[in-house]
Amino acid sequence: MKPLMERYYKQAPVGPVIVDRIQFVRQDPNPAGGAGRHCILNLESKAWKFSVPVLLEEKPDGFKVDWLPFVEFKDRLLEKFCQTYQKEPVRFHVGIQRQHYFEDGVPDLALKDCFRIEPAPPNSFQGHAFLEKDTAFAKELRTSIPWETHIWAVVELEWKKLGSQQWVELKAVPQMNWHSLPADPRPVPSKQ
Repeated sequence: MKPLMERYYKQAPVGPVIVDRIQFVRQDPNPAGGAGRHCILNLESKAWKFSVPVLLEEKPDGFKVDWLPFVEFKDRLLEKFCQTYQKEPVRFHVGIQRQHYFEDGVPDLALKDCFRIEPAPPNSFQGHAFLEKDTAFAKELRTSIPWETHIWAVVELEWKKLGSQQWVELKAVPQMNWHSLPADPRPVPSKQ
């Protein structure tokens, strides 16, 4: 995690995060992911448009913040990624659900599955990611994320271009939960 944090703080201010309110959400003494107890808090700041959930995991030396999703939600990185073309794929903690899509701008739409992606509530942003229907990955996702099923997952997204058309492609779903792994190799999204 340290290299990801160092890369992030080269472009972000270093120092404490000032919050105006901390609200207890829940505690899980035996979580499915991770090694220690989990506690979820909701943080509010006058500097943020939305409150931000934060997961704390108990370690031998005390509770530690699950830093990756905290930074993603605080800086609204999924929104920024979905609004501006980027060359590299990036991973995000999202809510994901299959969805119909009827707008123009995505080539061969009939040959693609569409997924609605969103950050943690109360941020109401919704983006869309597409996947070619005939791939093994698409067939697997139709089983693990059937219609009308919403899950929290880690996804890898990548922008695609064809002529003047641009869209976000769903490249991978490495986790069907939000727990950050200790040696997570994901790139840190830019704060643009």
